[in-house]
Amino acid sequence: MALFTNFNPEEIVFDDGFGPVTLKELGPVKWEVVNPVHYTTVSGVKITVPAGFITDGASSPLRILLTSLGGHYTTATIVHDWLYTNLNEGHPIPGVEKRELADDVLLEAMERANPPVNYWVRWAIWMIVRGFGGPGLKALGVR
Repeated sequence: MALFTNFNPEEIVFDDGFGPVTLKELGPVKWEVVNPVHYTTVSGVKITVPAGFITDGASSPLRILLTSLGGHYTTATIVHDWLYTNLNEGHPIPGVEKRELADDVLLEAMERANPPVNYWVRWAIWMIVRGFGGPGLKALGVR
């Protein structure tokens, strides 16, 4: 599981192998990224989620199976939310111009977390995202 250095109802600080991340609770399923989150894919795509970005962690229907902030897959879900946001706004991150690529980054980040997310959990998350993550993106022709 991720190393939690601070956990209280308002703020969580953890490190799941990609550097410390601080999230501030804004509501029951809404968190603000306090410090930038950096992730570089195996292929060299550099992704920076800026401070101030609002995330819901693991979105529904994932919440049915998992808590919204789940330790060592949280960085992966934050980065994935950021990639989807950029796709929705028509400003995709270079190297991640399609939903499928964003979903693959999610899977990759879960595999590279320290410790890696359990094989069955990461594949279940990825399959749910592939099956249910696209309705908002289809309208933009990004699918």
